[in-house]
Amino acid sequence: MQGRRNRKLRLGVLASHGSRNRKLRSSVLVSHGSRNRKLRLGVLASHGGSNLQAIMDACEQHHLRADVRVVISNNSHSLARTRARAAGIHTYHISGRTHYGAAQLDDAIRDCLARHNVNLVLLAGYMKLLGGSTLARYRGRVLNSHPALLPKFGGKGMYGSRVHQAVLEAGESVTGVTIHQVDERYDHGKTLAQCQVKVCPRDTLADLEERVKQRERRFWVETLNRIAEGEIALDPPLYPLQRNAAQSKRQRKGNPNDSYDIWRRRRRPAGGAGRQSAHRAHRGGYAWA
Repeated sequence: MQGRRNRKLRLGVLASHGSRNRKLRSSVLVSHGSRNRKLRLGVLASHGGSNLQAIMDACEQHHLRADVRVVISNNSHSLARTRARAAGIHTYHISGRTHYGAAQLDDAIRDCLARHNVNLVLLAGYMKLLGGSTLARYRGRVLNSHPALLPKFGGKGMYGSRVHQAVLEAGESVTGVTIHQVDERYDHGKTLAQCQVKVCPRDTLADLEERVKQRERRFWVETLNRIAEGEIALDPPLYPLQRNAAQSKRQRKGNPNDSYDIWRRRRRPAGGAGRQSAHRAHRGGYAWA
């Protein structure tokens, strides 16, 4: 009888330490899965590339854990491409002039991003809709910034100074920046983050536009950092290893290569008496395989 109690006690201790160790391994997995990896960015831009420059500067100064892998522009002479070349980043002109037909253009953009192993696509002042194959390949991982608080002042034709003019004409006291996921429609995807920018009573169009642009550059870096840290979750996730403890336990169960499962199989009791002991142990809080 005493031996049976001692066995239950030992099993309870094993269960306690086993669960604690498994939780610890799961938390380490989540932590290292995000902190040891960089975002691999592909940036699409049409004109000046001021947002691109802010992102490249943050990467170079180690304020953002990311690498800009490639820059694509639909404008062969865009300042964005000049900025990318100056930073030693691969840059390509891909547009209707280089590829005839929407499907060929779409495939070229998708293949270029994939060739540079991009896992997050940014539209930083890109004035075109992305095609279906690119959106399918990077579902949930194409982000765009809009210089207003969506859903206000968004949609086709609402970009640049047109947005700020509409904000002033509407008498808004606050505007801002929205970073959202991209789908097949303009300014329509799920909002990931927003920040507010004050509209001053005497603002001119130029005043408001410059104030929003300055905030937008910083906000890109802030939001990308939150994504890199896992504060903003994307679906599907950037890193499949980022999983919580419960998911880790479910995925580990029955895995023949998992060290914990190997240990369990080595401890598996044999025979009827062993199975009865295993049943009692399970009721006491520890389950044999």
